Amino acid sequence: NFFSYSNSAVLIYTDESKDEQGCTGAGWTITRGDVSIHQSSVSSNSEASVFQAEVTSITQLVIALLNQENPSKNVIIRSDSQSAIAAILNPLTKSETVKKCKETLNIGKCDININLDWCRGHSNIIVN
Repeated sequence: NFFSYSNSAVLIYTDESKDEQGCTGAGWTITRGDVSIHQSSVSSNSEASVFQAEVTSITQLVIALLNQENPSKNVIIRSDSQSAIAAILNPLTKSETVKKCKETLNIGKCDININLDWCRGHSNIIVN
């Protein structure tokens, strides 16, 4: 169970990208210290923005977390997308992608302390 790590917080970094063909994708890595212990990714179609890919990645990682037996009770999700974090934290949402993410996070927060945290992209954080 990659989402369980004694009493310490599980630290998960997310990242998104767009390739030369315009296809977007995003992924996450679970860390212990500076070491990545598990990675996963999701791909999107060519119409999805990097913003949508990032929000989808956060949704998918929370779903994966909720599907684990005995997940950590303290999770920190670190994203380099200020716009994704702001949209998720904003009480007013029109985007269906953001609504789904918020609903998933709210389900997770019933049993797990989940925090969203911003980290600067391209700043020599090894796992981001």
